[in-house]
Amino acid sequence: MLKLKKVNIVHLFIVMLCTSGCGKDRDSGVSPLAKGAITGVVSPANGAKSVLATPTFSAPAILMLIDSSGSFKASNVTSGQYVININPENGFEQPASFRKTVKAGTTLDLGVIKLSGTPVSGNVTFTLDGTNYNINPPYATAEYNSPNFILRSQTAPSNVDHIAVTVTLNNVSSAGTFQIDSSSISTVRIVQYVGPNIYTWSTVKGGNSTVIISSLNTGTRRCSGTFTVNAVAENNSTTGTKAIANGTFTNLSY
Repeated sequence: MLKLKKVNIVHLFIVMLCTSGCGKDRDSGVSPLAKGAITGVVSPANGAKSVLATPTFSAPAILMLIDSSGSFKASNVTSGQYVININPENGFEQPASFRKTVKAGTTLDLGVIKLSGTPVSGNVTFTLDGTNYNINPPYATAEYNSPNFILRSQTAPSNVDHIAVTVTLNNVSSAGTFQIDSSSISTVRIVQYVGPNIYTWSTVKGGNSTVIISSLNTGTRRCSGTFTVNAVAENNSTTGTKAIANGTFTNLSY
């Protein structure tokens, strides 16, 4: 009886060790594909367009756009080491790249990245419903990825009531005059945000627009020009028409 009891105790001790050891091995294993996140802030907010995180291992680079407050973020980021590069706006210096490691299940906070320099001037102006607007970056922006040209402006931050005007041109190879109507691939949209309601007028279902790009400098990456718009309601919640007069964009970076 004593011998049998001793064997059972030893057997029980071995089982406990195995169970404890096996559990540790399982819990400590982290999949190389486990995800994390990246966040940060650029200061000043209009000092950069985007942040690029390039992995030092085989995976796609991650482009993070910077919002009007200077913040950027990316989720579902594969864990590992990344080279961080800032894409500055004209007038600001290119910061040195640096390396950081994203860990699974955590957020890599890059903190505040301060930029040196002074923004180059640029703006969008227009008259809508008898009101004159003068909009500066970051609420006025342009993009040119040949052959597509996009001009965006909004009258206030996105978290309050505002009006947004977007001009989208196709087949742009140089400065020139572009006529837009409902048969065009190019479009102009005027969107008004009032509380939870969104009203849209555009050239999609009627109306017309004339956009003149007077300067499209691929060296300095600056553009200037004028635009006029006659837009009609695009969705069922919108009625009437909207017209933009005296529209200009001057020395705007893209």
